[in-house]
Amino acid sequence: MKIDHGRRPIRSPLLIHAAGRKASAEELAAIAREFGVTLNAEEFDYGAIIGCAELVDIVTRSPSPWFCGPYGFVLDRVRPIDPIPFAGRLRLFVVNRETRW
Repeated sequence: MKIDHGRRPIRSPLLIHAAGRKASAEELAAIAREFGVTLNAEEFDYGAIIGCAELVDIVTRSPSPWFCGPYGFVLDRVRPIDPIPFAGRLRLFVVNRETRW
């Protein structure tokens, strides 16, 4: 995927990957304070591709409390999939037929 900072519409499929480690109690407490939600680390999948979505825009501002900049991805058609174990990487990365699952 090429990130184009022009004003042309962006449409690109993305897979959503869950981190390989569980959040600590301190991290979960910080999320609860910041966003007012309570999460149970035992209820999530880790180290797997867990969903897919369509990237429709990249923004530098948003009224969403989840936006923490400097860039935010605007997603559409977000849907869960059965977890596929996969060692992730930082940032965006390519997953193709040659990628080892």
